[in-house]
Amino acid sequence: MNPEVALSSEDTKPGYRLNRADSRRIGEIIQQYTNISPDDIQAAVKRSRDTGLLLGEQLIQDGKLTSEDRAKCLSIQWGLPYCNLKHARVSSQAVQMLDSHYQMLRKVLCLQLKSDILYVGIIDPLQVDVVDDIRLITGYDIKPIVVSEEALEEKYAELFEDLKQSEHCIDEAAEEDPDQRFSSLVVDVETRLEESPQSKSNVDETHNLHVAANVAAVIQLVNSILGKGIEQGASDIHLQSEGDRLQVRYRVDGILHDGAHLPGPLMRIVVARIKVMANMDLASRRTPQDGRMALTTESKRFEGRVSVLPSVSGVSVVLRVAEQNNEMVSLEKLGFQEQVMESLVALLHLPHGMFLITGPTGSGKSTTLYSALKVLNTRERKILTVEDPVESKVEGVAQAEINERAGLSFAACLRAALRQDPDIIMVGEIRDRETAAIATQASLTGHFVLSTLHTNDAPSAVTRLVDMGIEPFLVASSLEGVLAQRLARRLCVECKSPYTPTRTELKSLQMDLDSPTLTLYKSVGCGVCQGRGYRGRVGVYELLKMSDSLKTLVLERKPDSVLREVAIREGMITLKQDVLSKMLDGLTSMEEAHRVVSFEE
Repeated sequence: MNPEVALSSEDTKPGYRLNRADSRRIGEIIQQYTNISPDDIQAAVKRSRDTGLLLGEQLIQDGKLTSEDRAKCLSIQWGLPYCNLKHARVSSQAVQMLDSHYQMLRKVLCLQLKSDILYVGIIDPLQVDVVDDIRLITGYDIKPIVVSEEALEEKYAELFEDLKQSEHCIDEAAEEDPDQRFSSLVVDVETRLEESPQSKSNVDETHNLHVAANVAAVIQLVNSILGKGIEQGASDIHLQSEGDRLQVRYRVDGILHDGAHLPGPLMRIVVARIKVMANMDLASRRTPQDGRMALTTESKRFEGRVSVLPSVSGVSVVLRVAEQNNEMVSLEKLGFQEQVMESLVALLHLPHGMFLITGPTGSGKSTTLYSALKVLNTRERKILTVEDPVESKVEGVAQAEINERAGLSFAACLRAALRQDPDIIMVGEIRDRETAAIATQASLTGHFVLSTLHTNDAPSAVTRLVDMGIEPFLVASSLEGVLAQRLARRLCVECKSPYTPTRTELKSLQMDLDSPTLTLYKSVGCGVCQGRGYRGRVGVYELLKMSDSLKTLVLERKPDSVLREVAIREGMITLKQDVLSKMLDGLTSMEEAHRVVSFEE
């Protein structure tokens, strides 16, 4: 192995410029500098696919690699110094530069402060966001030093023994009271802000907010809020002022659930921290803002799209969480009935025309669009997308992102896309007449166009296009199909309970009261589903295929109610019929069926 590198300020450039020094894979480096055989490395690679561990972590778990050797190999791969913490002197001045809780949470340790450079021990060279945060908090240039996780934990026990004991007590209390996990952080934030000289001075308030947002306790508090949302599988994280408190809520499987209650005065500081993370303007407090941030867990990376909206009670913050580089779901896994699936695949393979997906916000339209792209994406086709924003990168597909501030609207981007000789164009959403007109024209000139529209059901998409100013003869000529969809919560298979519905319940579902006894299922709640009774969601669909008779009705400007009647006679499975089918199969409950679909005449 290479000898360990001593802490030194010589030949050091300020800032964290992460460049891979060795282009080889980590497995090859481990093989060269240790006695681990190629067979053991290959076996660990296979096991890591099931466990989700990184290769080095898997080898440590298998007892083949030491924590120190892994750290040394990482330092070689990324060209960073390595330090054996067991024999290193840690400066008390450096340790006090960061809050102890924060260092343990982010698995870092401030080691030495020399000149204007703070040396920080890290276990993962890819902790770029953490290093940048430390630079903002301390005001020093940061020099990362790779250390082993085992030695780091030993140093924590040595330096923060009292802290570990108190933290253990906090964790035990948190098991009884979920909000307790935040209580110590809140106290820490308030204490530090009271002690901060900047917060008492008369300097610019924006500067004060920026300083407060980078206090270690504030960073840990916000990271805890966001981390809990990711842990629960939340699609959205809400923060909103409610009287004298800050209410945190998590949207899981389409339903909002209460999270922590924090003191109201913390709202401005927490919002300031989120704005810093999302590169927003701290000085702007009376206008809505949008931004993005990167969120990282031990095994996954997420993107957070942030919306900040001033309100009469303070401010409302919503962060939409999306996993980065997540694999596209195949159409077969979205819950289509066999008949609908066959018709949908046939529509997607048409050489030209327009196919629309409709439904409210959060109904899974984007997921279905990407699944359709997965079917269509072959080397023989040129596929272009116009999105706001690009939610998932697709290999082999040219994806363009609109930028309204720069004048790059859906319509402008779509016009440019037509000059790229595409076979298939995906438009994230048809929002206005201009975009609708260009998409329609594109579908009439030899392109297959996929897009989304906000309507309640499939037939309404036809009249919506006409209302937007598209002539009925153009709609009839271009539109080939419309898929309306909803998302219903899936009953937890571990605890769902069968029962026989009453006549009143059957009547509310418009089912035959004289039908044989039916068995439905209801939610109960268990440890697996965190007491909610549901885990995940299942799609509910309505596919309208534009037949000749329907196109004639469009030309005659018939209302969508007439289109619906004819489509049902021609075999269209409605949203109502599909959700009933999934309810009878035990996938969802009667309460969910009523929530996602209207059963009124």
